Amino acid sequence: MSSPTPLASPRRARLGRGVVLLLLVLVLVNLPTLIGAFNRQQVRSGGEDVAARVIETRDTGAGVLVSFTYPEDSGVEGGGATAYAVEVDQETGERAEESGTLTVRVRPDHPATYVVDGEVSNPGALWMPIGLNALVLLIALLLWRVRGRLRPELVLRAGGDLEAGGAEPLLERVAGLEYVVQGRVVALEPAGDGGDDELLLEVADRRVRVLLDGHANPVEVGADARVQGVMVG
Repeated sequence: MSSPTPLASPRRARLGRGVVLLLLVLVLVNLPTLIGAFNRQQVRSGGEDVAARVIETRDTGAGVLVSFTYPEDSGVEGGGATAYAVEVDQETGERAEESGTLTVRVRPDHPATYVVDGEVSNPGALWMPIGLNALVLLIALLLWRVRGRLRPELVLRAGGDLEAGGAEPLLERVAGLEYVVQGRVVALEPAGDGGDDELLLEVADRRVRVLLDGHANPVEVGADARVQGVMVG
């Protein structure tokens, strides 16, 4: 008989791959926010203040939406050809409407990323990544909870009495369809008319139904058991 191989190492390997995949998804979800924050920090530290020309202002209730363009002689890429918009507080908006200009800090080669004093933060920009992160973690939790249940249940016909087992889960083929199984007893099912007693073993993330076939079972629910027999399903 070959030496039984513990399932804990493959299980840890699958868990490790799952954690790596989860981290990768979280990075992808947060990447736009991280890039945006990095670009804005670059503008704050290395940008230039430009007196942008105000095209239109509109009261939003929470602030004032100011549409503007960069002057053609400002040195900003695409100056005068493209309009941008930013929501600012009421005081900043009124000054922009009266003067016709808005001070915008921008890097000349990245006109679409800019910073304006008095800018009103958008709550949605904060809550959206938080919501996406929560959704990803919830899906990961649900998949982890149901993963074992989605895998087919194995059926083993015992070839001898059950024994008390160790805590390390085992599911190892000995020869042909003969297996050694070790896991936690999660259910006992007494025989019906003319049937055999059955029990259910939890072996790592698999479940194995053991048909006792007249053999004794001294192990109680919640304890670890070990049995050798023929896999019949």
